Parts: sequence; structure tokens; C-alpha cells
Amino acid sequence: MEKSEQDRLDEIASLLKEKSQLIGMHFKEITHPKDLGIDMDKFQQLVESKIQHYNINKRYKNFQNGEYFWANLDVWLLSPKKVLGMFHPIDKPN
Repeated sequence: MEKSEQDRLDEIASLLKEKSQLIGMHFKEITHPKDLGIDMDKFQQLVESKIQHYNINKRYKNFQNGEYFWANLDVWLLSPKKVLGMFHPIDKPN
């Protein structure tokens, strides 16, 4: 049986933390330290409206085992106070 989109999202969220625990967390808390600089730089450009979108490969912390997994992240500026970020797990990039 094929998983629904919601099932996949729930599965990804479970790798990070319980969904209720993710609410209010800053992305710095779930990002690998080596990937934080580029993510912070791009995010700053986004909130300053210098760019409208960015895409990066980065590592997220798996709170179940303490390891990190790779994901492709897209982030869009929807309005001056709204940002949308979506990611999906990937194999380690080359």
C-alpha cells in the first residue's frame, strides 16, 4: 500500500521530534553545525527581501538516535512576516 503524503510527513517529523515539540523551535536547533552558516546566510537574505527563495542540501538532526540525515530544503518568502520551508530526505549529496 502506498503511503499518503500526510503519512510521509508524519514519518519525517518523527525523525526530528514529536510534532508538538517542533512548534516554536528555531531551525538552528535541528541543523547540523557545519550547515548552519549557509542556512543562516540564505535565511537572512530572504527575510531582508534580497531573495524570494532558496534551495540547499543540509543535514537535520534525528532526535531518535542522535545522528543526522541529509535533506533538500526549499524556503520561500510568502510575505514580510511569513516564510514557508519544505524539505525531503535525500541520499548524501556528492
